[in-house]
Amino acid sequence: LLEYSHHVHASLPGKKMRRYKVWRGNNFFGCCGRVICGPDVGMLIFNAVLCAGALGVYFGLVAPFLWDRTSPAVVIFAALLSGLMFFSLFRGGFSDPGYLPRTEPFEYDGVQLNPQDDHMSAPELQREIQQRHDGTKTITGESGREQRVHWCRTCRVWRPPRTSHCRYCNCCVELFDHHCPWFGTCIGKRNYRFFITFLVSAFVTGVYVIATCVAHLGMLTADKNREGKEGFSGFTAAVSEAPASLALTIFALLILMSVGGLM
Repeated sequence: LLEYSHHVHASLPGKKMRRYKVWRGNNFFGCCGRVICGPDVGMLIFNAVLCAGALGVYFGLVAPFLWDRTSPAVVIFAALLSGLMFFSLFRGGFSDPGYLPRTEPFEYDGVQLNPQDDHMSAPELQREIQQRHDGTKTITGESGREQRVHWCRTCRVWRPPRTSHCRYCNCCVELFDHHCPWFGTCIGKRNYRFFITFLVSAFVTGVYVIATCVAHLGMLTADKNREGKEGFSGFTAAVSEAPASLALTIFALLILMSVGGLM
């Protein structure tokens, strides 16, 4: 998307502009085109704030107890997992998932043509126009096998195999997987590895938070039992002393169900 586009508005003859400046998808750009967000960037920010708030409670109220009663390594490992989760979330949400730049057409004799059509012979152009009208053609792939590709009438490009047009981003995406509510953008060729990293790290972080919070409540319950509060009364006393651990356990379970549905 940082490449120059030769096909800009007719009022700027001979001018070259960065593609992101003439981008016609439903995206937001920053840092001179180096950062690209999907149309649902608000969901990305909301999810990041939600996770940051929960982890803030964890490190503020649960981690000090674990640091003193178990080992600093328990808290350090949780911090490393959280860092990996946020890195993959932002890296995937603010990167190009594999968008195919649109081609700006021009009209000649009532027919819309692409600028590169000038290099075709008359028979080639007629065959190309007919194939675009049909919406499909067969090409020979890199492996030597014949592959069927489809014409996108919105982006005016031939979509390679496993490429689809996202109705939310209004762009064609290579190796399109889905439009992710966590990332607020599409998951495709260039950010799929960050999506997988996020799923794995978020799932492991959720399991780890549940395990350590349950351990926190278990140790507090044992303390209450030694103080003379036996059975369920010891557990309720532990929960009243550390309600954050119970709340984080429930929250992490909900996150696991959400993330697990994407795996």
